[in-house]
Amino acid sequence: MVRNAIGDDGEMRLILAGEIDLASHDVLLTEIIQLVGGSATHLVIDLEAVTFVDSGGVGVLVKGYHAARDTGCGYKIVNPQGMVKQVLEITGVLATLITGSPSRRKLRAAN
Repeated sequence: MVRNAIGDDGEMRLILAGEIDLASHDVLLTEIIQLVGGSATHLVIDLEAVTFVDSGGVGVLVKGYHAARDTGCGYKIVNPQGMVKQVLEITGVLATLITGSPSRRKLRAAN
């Protein structure tokens, strides 16, 4: 996992690589919860280098979406490839996670 600031406005990019499986669920969920509960206004999770995601990994991405929405942090995934994209499509969460949720923190700061 690599964390990158996208801009000065609190947007963060979490770049994942390899497999999202049982061995990584807890670490990934902890990282996502920390970012959306912290100072990030929007979290972008880049899945371009992810080669595998199991059902628990899908659950982690969905839990992250809900945690972000609950805290007002924007959230979306980008660049799912191959089998990862297929799994997200089959489970019915791809459209929601790619569209994501808007940042209420960013909107409040602009008003």
